[in-house]
Amino acid sequence: STQAAVSQFQPHFISNMLSTIQILCDDAPAKAKDSLGLFADYMRVSTDAFNYNGLVSFPRELAHARNYAALEQLRFGSKLQVVYDIESEDFLLPALTLQPLVENALSHGYRPGMEILVEVQIDERIRLTVSDTGSGIAPDRLEAINRLCGAVLNTGPVSPGAGFSAASASPDIPQSGIGLSYVVNSLHSFFPDNCSFSVSSESGAGTTISIEFPKMK
Repeated sequence: STQAAVSQFQPHFISNMLSTIQILCDDAPAKAKDSLGLFADYMRVSTDAFNYNGLVSFPRELAHARNYAALEQLRFGSKLQVVYDIESEDFLLPALTLQPLVENALSHGYRPGMEILVEVQIDERIRLTVSDTGSGIAPDRLEAINRLCGAVLNTGPVSPGAGFSAASASPDIPQSGIGLSYVVNSLHSFFPDNCSFSVSSESGAGTTISIEFPKMK
C-alpha cells in the first residue's frame, strides 16, 4: 500500500532533516524557520499520499519533488545541483512518482558536485526522465533492477523494496529501493500494459531513469 511504502522510506530522511534544521537554529535562525516550512509541506504531501486512490496533478508532484530537493540542498549546499526542464505540467500521474526518482538519484550514487536533471517531454505520451551525474550503478545491479522492473510491469506488484535494495554506493545516503519499487508498482496499477520503466547507468558517469505512460488530464 502507499501508506506502507511511505512509512518505510521516510525515517532516514526525517532524521537527517531534523538534525540539519537543529544546526540551523543556532547558525541561521531565519533559514531554519524557512526550512521548517519546507519540511512541513513535504511531510504533509507524503503522509497525505495514501488518501489518494486516483491520479494527481503533475504540478503537485513537481512541487513535492522541489521541496525534497531544496531540503537536501540544505545538507549538501553547492555540492548538489537540481535542474528542471519541463515541457508541460498539464497531465496526471500516480502520487509519489517523481520525488522517489529524485531521491533515488541521491541514494544510488551521490558524489560532491553531482547534478540531477528532471525532464518532461510530451507528445501522445508522457516521458518523465530523471538523470544524474553521480557515481552510477554496478552492471550486475543494473541488470537485476531492470529485470525486476520488467517482471513487475509484465506480471504485477512486488513488495516494497524487494530486489531493489543495496543500490547505494554513497556513504552519505542510506540505501534505497522502496521508492523505486513503489513507483513501478504504481505505474503497473494505473497503466497496465501501457507504461514503461527503464534504468540506464554507467559506472562513474551517472544514471538515467525514464518512465513513459499515457497522457491523461
